[in-house]
Amino acid sequence: MSQLVNSLIEANAGERVLLRISNLNVTRFYTLATTGIPMKVIGRDAKLLRGPSGADLSYTTNSVTLGGGESVDAIFAAPAFSGGFGSSGFGYDTYFVYTTNLNCLVNGAEAAAGMAA
Repeated sequence: MSQLVNSLIEANAGERVLLRISNLNVTRFYTLATTGIPMKVIGRDAKLLRGPSGADLSYTTNSVTLGGGESVDAIFAAPAFSGGFGSSGFGYDTYFVYTTNLNCLVNGAEAAAGMAA
Protein backbone atom coordinates (compact mmCIF):
# COMPACT_ATOMS: atom_id res chain seq x y z
CA MET A 1 0.00 0.00 0.00
CA SER A 2 1.24 3.50 -0.81
CA GLN A 3 1.97 6.17 1.75
CA LEU A 4 -1.31 8.01 2.23
CA VAL A 5 0.21 11.11 3.82
CA ASN A 6 1.75 13.67 1.47
CA SER A 7 5.44 14.36 2.14
CA LEU A 8 5.58 17.50 -0.02
CA ILE A 9 7.66 20.35 1.40
CA GLU A 10 6.87 23.81 0.04
CA ALA A 11 9.31 26.72 0.39
CA ASN A 12 9.78 30.13 -1.17
CA ALA A 13 13.02 31.02 -2.94
CA GLY A 14 15.81 31.61 -0.43
CA GLU A 15 14.02 30.00 2.51
CA ARG A 16 16.05 27.42 4.38
CA VAL A 17 14.53 24.03 5.15
CA LEU A 18 15.82 21.70 7.87
CA LEU A 19 15.37 17.97 7.26
CA ARG A 20 15.92 15.22 9.80
CA ILE A 21 16.47 12.11 7.72
CA SER A 22 16.18 8.85 9.66
CA ASN A 23 16.78 5.22 8.80
CA LEU A 24 14.31 3.21 10.86
CA ASN A 25 15.55 -0.10 9.50
CA VAL A 26 17.87 -1.97 11.83
CA THR A 27 19.75 -4.15 9.35
CA ARG A 28 20.20 -2.22 6.09
CA PHE A 29 22.09 0.82 4.87
CA TYR A 30 20.33 3.32 2.62
CA THR A 31 21.67 6.23 0.63
CA LEU A 32 19.32 9.18 0.13
CA ALA A 33 20.07 11.81 -2.48
CA THR A 34 18.64 15.12 -3.69
CA THR A 35 18.16 16.22 -7.27
CA GLY A 36 19.66 19.61 -8.03
CA ILE A 37 19.84 21.00 -4.49
CA PRO A 38 22.96 20.67 -2.35
CA MET A 39 22.28 20.12 1.34
CA LYS A 40 24.51 21.03 4.26
CA VAL A 41 24.73 18.22 6.82
CA ILE A 42 24.92 19.93 10.22
CA GLY A 43 24.10 17.07 12.59
CA ARG A 44 24.21 13.34 13.01
CA ASP A 45 22.11 11.29 15.43
CA ALA A 46 20.59 14.49 16.92
CA LYS A 47 24.01 16.05 17.70
CA LEU A 48 25.64 19.01 15.98
CA LEU A 49 28.69 18.11 13.89
CA ARG A 50 31.36 19.72 16.06
CA GLY A 51 34.91 18.68 16.84
CA PRO A 52 36.36 18.42 20.38
CA SER A 53 37.43 22.08 20.23
CA GLY A 54 34.04 23.20 18.87
CA ALA A 55 35.20 23.36 15.24
CA ASP A 56 32.41 23.22 12.66
CA LEU A 57 32.50 19.80 10.95
CA SER A 58 29.40 20.32 8.78
CA TYR A 59 29.71 19.55 5.07
CA THR A 60 27.82 20.06 1.84
CA THR A 61 26.69 17.07 -0.22
CA ASN A 62 23.86 15.79 -2.37
CA SER A 63 23.64 12.37 -0.69
CA VAL A 64 23.86 10.78 2.74
CA THR A 65 24.24 7.12 3.70
CA LEU A 66 22.56 5.94 6.88
CA GLY A 67 22.91 2.69 8.78
CA GLY A 68 20.17 1.20 10.93
CA GLY A 69 18.86 3.65 13.53
CA GLU A 70 21.00 6.55 12.30
CA SER A 71 19.81 10.04 11.40
CA VAL A 72 21.24 13.20 9.88
CA ASP A 73 20.12 16.82 10.09
CA ALA A 74 20.55 18.66 6.80
CA ILE A 75 19.66 22.17 5.66
CA PHE A 76 19.02 23.27 2.10
CA ALA A 77 18.07 26.65 0.66
CA ALA A 78 15.15 26.71 -1.75
CA PRO A 79 16.46 27.87 -5.13
CA ALA A 80 14.88 30.67 -7.15
CA PHE A 81 12.01 29.62 -9.40
CA SER A 82 13.33 28.73 -12.85
CA GLY A 83 10.28 30.18 -14.60
CA GLY A 84 9.29 26.84 -16.12
CA PHE A 85 6.84 24.21 -15.07
CA GLY A 86 7.69 21.55 -12.52
CA SER A 87 7.29 17.85 -13.14
CA SER A 88 3.69 18.22 -11.97
CA GLY A 89 2.94 20.71 -14.76
CA PHE A 90 2.30 23.58 -12.35
CA GLY A 91 4.25 26.83 -12.10
CA TYR A 92 6.80 25.74 -9.54
CA ASP A 93 9.95 23.68 -9.49
CA THR A 94 9.90 20.17 -8.08
CA TYR A 95 12.89 18.45 -6.49
CA PHE A 96 13.10 14.98 -5.01
CA VAL A 97 14.77 13.22 -2.11
CA TYR A 98 15.11 9.57 -3.10
CA THR A 99 17.09 6.44 -2.36
CA THR A 100 19.87 5.45 -4.70
CA ASN A 101 19.19 1.83 -3.69
CA LEU A 102 17.31 1.17 -6.93
CA ASN A 103 15.62 -1.99 -5.67
CA CYS A 104 13.79 0.20 -3.12
CA LEU A 105 12.18 2.51 -5.67
CA VAL A 106 9.17 0.26 -6.16
CA ASN A 107 6.19 -0.39 -3.95
CA GLY A 108 4.55 -3.66 -4.85
CA ALA A 109 2.71 -3.25 -8.15
CA GLU A 110 3.29 0.53 -8.22
CA ALA A 111 6.28 1.70 -10.22
CA ALA A 112 8.58 4.34 -8.70
CA ALA A 113 6.62 4.54 -5.47
CA GLY A 114 9.14 3.39 -2.88
CA MET A 115 11.58 5.51 -0.86
CA ALA A 116 11.12 8.84 -2.58
CA ALA A 117 9.60 12.07 -1.32
